[in-house]
Amino acid sequence: FFAVFSSLGLKGGILRFFSQYISRKEYSKMKFLLKYSSTILFFTGILFAILLFYSSEFISLTLFNEPRLIIFLKVLSFLIPIKIFSDFFLSIITAFQLVNVSSFIEQTLSGLTNLLFLVFFIMLGMQTNSIIFSYVFGFVLVFVASLWYYKYKIAPKLNSQKIVEKDNLKAKSDFISYSLPLVFSGIVSFIFSWIDSFLVGYFLDVAQVGFYNAA
Repeated sequence: FFAVFSSLGLKGGILRFFSQYISRKEYSKMKFLLKYSSTILFFTGILFAILLFYSSEFISLTLFNEPRLIIFLKVLSFLIPIKIFSDFFLSIITAFQLVNVSSFIEQTLSGLTNLLFLVFFIMLGMQTNSIIFSYVFGFVLVFVASLWYYKYKIAPKLNSQKIVEKDNLKAKSDFISYSLPLVFSGIVSFIFSWIDSFLVGYFLDVAQVGFYNAA
């Protein structure tokens, strides 16, 4: 939920505008928005990570009445910047019409690594803590994979481009005005994608929710 807010809908904006810029070969605007959006995401990611870390006790005890949730939320707070930048790189990859690559990293690699790490840590006898570690390693691996592909396959195409200040103000304005409303659609998508987890948590406990999502 915090990751949805911290991304400010920029993922959808990247997909729309970068696809247009690629088709029109307006690489200067693309490079400008890359720098601009990554700067925004860096600060919002840090801000919401801090908010989640320090509000974890309130959320766990007041909203869910589950003390064991505190450590989960504190660990997940460190993953917020990693998550939003993974989505950032995956959106760029998708905008370059490399849907097969982004889908493999986001769905296949993510789900498989979470499951494998979960089984591995359970075999080590870590029990509930295995959920936390499987999430951490899963998120980090997806981030590394998306960053690697962007850096070595896409970034070289843009490094030679020079940022032209002309029209950048309008490009920035259009980008933000389109992206911000997508936060609300992101919230709706979040609710629908996590409704099964909420039901598991209602009838069982937080540990079972963790195992369910990791698997």
